[in-house]
Amino acid sequence: MTLRTLSLLALLTATPAAAQNIGDGFRCPGPEDLPDVLITVGRTDMLSELLGEPVEPDRTILHVQMIGDGADLPLVPHAPFDEAAVAGCISEHETPFDRVAFGEGLDEYRRAVRLDEAGLFNIPPAEAYWLTLGSLPDGDGS
Repeated sequence: MTLRTLSLLALLTATPAAAQNIGDGFRCPGPEDLPDVLITVGRTDMLSELLGEPVEPDRTILHVQMIGDGADLPLVPHAPFDEAAVAGCISEHETPFDRVAFGEGLDEYRRAVRLDEAGLFNIPPAEAYWLTLGSLPDGDGS
């Protein structure tokens, strides 16, 4: 799917949560008895800014870093989410954040956006984390 297709899907999702601040941390409940996931907001953008064209209604995109809450669980340095996707997460005061890894992931994402090869998540962050690691089926029976 292209970013434009995913943006349309994002517009049709749940009501957005309140705007988040850079540096805010959250605990997102893990799906299917998997550990919770900690996320930290590293940047926010408006969907129209990412697309380079007006979008009505416009949506806030949260660029987050994710890590599973447990020993030796890997870091996902950057993942873009529609703001509504974090609605089920709870504020967490101390979440880890690797600024260098996040910056590299954000740069890679920006390059992909320019090539129309990027999307964004509109599912809960914990679900996206475990799907990224291959610990959950991707919804197509695999």
